[in-house]
Amino acid sequence: MRLVLVQHGNALPKDVDPERGLSESGKHDVANVAAFLARGSVQVERIFHSGKKRAWETAELFRVCL
Repeated sequence: MRLVLVQHGNALPKDVDPERGLSESGKHDVANVAAFLARGSVQVERIFHSGKKRAWETAELFRVCL
């Protein structure tokens, strides 16, 4: 079993988005990491994330890419 831990991408400031979702650069960075893992033939069985918006968005980008 291989375990990969990933921190969420850059988030928007609280005054822009009180829930602090991912910024455009954060989405871009997460997509790049997911694409890198996909090129390495990483197979994902499960994705776990916290209840924070930025963590969910990061997990969703990984789900789509992998």
